[in-house]
Amino acid sequence: AAFRRKLATALSARRSFRTVRTNARGKLDLRRSLREIVSADGDIPSPLLRRRQTVPRKLLMLIDVSGSMKLYTSDYLKLAHAAVQGADRAEVFTFGTRLTRITSALRIRDRNQALARAAAQVDDWDGGTRMG
Repeated sequence: AAFRRKLATALSARRSFRTVRTNARGKLDLRRSLREIVSADGDIPSPLLRRRQTVPRKLLMLIDVSGSMKLYTSDYLKLAHAAVQGADRAEVFTFGTRLTRITSALRIRDRNQALARAAAQVDDWDGGTRMG
């Protein structure tokens, strides 16, 4: 539970370079303001403002399930399960000789069921590695 809170904090929203209209604090939207002034026959309306939009961060995890990583695979999968449970925009893939998406399996709340479902989806578990 503590890890999930820390993960949620670490993956909090980030500021995008895109901007959105706002009525409160923000920078002057000069282009829109000039357009409003021209269309209002020179009357100066209230200032039109923009601020940077916030978007949630994405998390992508790649887990090596080849035989050489056998000792660490279960721990990484537990970490991935906690990450998927704690973050809305997390994606998890395993790789050995092929890439397998296991995000949907890890969305199951019960960790043991989720890990069993993920293991059933992965065909190249404890096999070789072909990265390239």
